[in-house]
Amino acid sequence: MIGHGVEVGKEQAVPKRRVNCVAKGNRRQNACRKKLESEGWKCYVARRGYKGQEIDIFGLWDVIAWREGYFKLVQVKSNYCKPDVRRELKAFLCDGYFVHKELWIYIDNDRKNPYVEELYGPDEKNSDSISEASILSDG
Repeated sequence: MIGHGVEVGKEQAVPKRRVNCVAKGNRRQNACRKKLESEGWKCYVARRGYKGQEIDIFGLWDVIAWREGYFKLVQVKSNYCKPDVRRELKAFLCDGYFVHKELWIYIDNDRKNPYVEELYGPDEKNSDSISEASILSDG
């Protein structure tokens, strides 16, 4: 044994680096905001408050984006999204034409290109199937 409890000839376990989950989440949200802003969207990003308090928009969304009368509600995740969270996001009611719901999943090894999924609830129609004429005739 040589000083500090290290034995000669034995490999030491490398300690795992702790990940600051709040900082990682904020980095992912900033990446989402930058990508949307580069496409011409104006964005508001929810931040975690003091001591990890969640400050999501409507308790679900991390980013809200606006462009030319359209809104995007975006939930940002790292690596995966739990099924119960996905169901909750889909259950959030919106018109599906002027407001779109999206789930962005950033994978650790591919930080630039998130997986983007547009979410539709059970009663929402696909925005492609709604014509402008049908909207004008409703009002």
